[in-house]
Amino acid sequence: VIFPENKKCSNFLKKCGLKKYLLGLRNSKLETNKYYTITGGHTTDVKRIKEIGLFVCEKMNIEISDLDFITSTIVELMNNTQQHAYDEHIDKLWYIFIEDTKTSLKFTFLDTGKGIPETMIKSFETNIDDLVPIIEDDHSYFIFEALKGNVPRSSSNDTNRNTGLPEIYKHYKNNKLSKLNIISCKGVCKFYDSNKNVPKKMNLENSFCGTLFTWEVKKTLKR
Repeated sequence: VIFPENKKCSNFLKKCGLKKYLLGLRNSKLETNKYYTITGGHTTDVKRIKEIGLFVCEKMNIEISDLDFITSTIVELMNNTQQHAYDEHIDKLWYIFIEDTKTSLKFTFLDTGKGIPETMIKSFETNIDDLVPIIEDDHSYFIFEALKGNVPRSSSNDTNRNTGLPEIYKHYKNNKLSKLNIISCKGVCKFYDSNKNVPKKMNLENSFCGTLFTWEVKKTLKR
């Protein structure tokens, strides 16, 4: 395994858990107490959620009873991943990483299945209002619609995946989470805490494989 020459960058890549994944040591213990190192799965993993809960409690000096908004966010994201059609070429379908800093915990969650825009576009009604963002390839539009709960129903009248995203957005608007960012397919929704109702929406030239969520939880959070 070859890492960057830059010492700071190289040390981070090794300690965050990437090194153990590249070496196939996926069941190894955490290498440092500063990070909840990269781990993954393809189902809602109760064991991992408990581990994350203990890590967060220790770093934020809070009780288990104060963790509902964090654990529910992670459960929703894992549940969304479970609803993907399984691809035999993908080993793990979700990954999570947490970094402990002086002022906050930084969360990264990667869902390697179908992106939010891809799953929503297929289910939207084909009226003119729905066709505009599809024609314009405006993937950020669909990410924000999913966050607001505007998720269409399938032909069997079952709600599609991403139905847990409004719960996550609610935690963000209620100041439980901060610095929420989502990248999915070609869409980017970047939120600024000064205006949590309207994100900066951008569209990438090339499509991102899956959905990447990042957010922070401030250590000064009032409970």
